[in-house]
Amino acid sequence: MKKLSEKIGEKIRLVREKQNLTQQSMADELGITSNGYGKIERGDSAINLDKLDKIAEILKVKLGDLIDLEKSGVVITDNKIKNIDKIASIIICEVSEKERELYEAQITQLKDENLYLRGLVEKMAGK
Repeated sequence: MKKLSEKIGEKIRLVREKQNLTQQSMADELGITSNGYGKIERGDSAINLDKLDKIAEILKVKLGDLIDLEKSGVVITDNKIKNIDKIASIIICEVSEKERELYEAQITQLKDENLYLRGLVEKMAGK
């Protein structure tokens, strides 16, 4: 079974080839080496969301089309991601268990802070 990074890399390669772009031209656009870019297409290198977004921009495709977010229950509308929990689990699926735990703790903390701030705003609006 292919890793998520391999599936994404394969899609990127297919789209790039359809557009007659070279790995070198993609690497130049991304500001990385052609070897580094090749690792992305082979799935040998983790790719962050910013870089993936830049690749989608270069290829003139939607980010969701590259990583099948819709099949994962994640929806992108007006450049806003709905179901952010699912995108977080997709992006961090290939990190170490320790890193995953840290990310999940940070996400939980941010959710709690968000709820607290919403409560404050509602309280202030009610006055």
